[in-house]
Amino acid sequence: MQYKTECAKEQLQELSNDISIPMIFKNLCGKNFSGNDYQNYLRTVCQDIGVTTGAIEYYADNVLIEKATIPVF
Repeated sequence: MQYKTECAKEQLQELSNDISIPMIFKNLCGKNFSGNDYQNYLRTVCQDIGVTTGAIEYYADNVLIEKATIPVF
């Protein structure tokens, strides 16, 4: 029973990572937000998790997918 639970947790984590990483990257780049919403996101969420301004890169399977820059917030 515990084995099945652990496998389910791993599968869920893998699935959520496949979905959440691209979404978070787009959030950081301002593709999912604009204007005041984007600035508020940067000031609140990014500062809370320690993200700073500058260049970021999104890789999947060791392949560069996209580059972006987080502006000053």
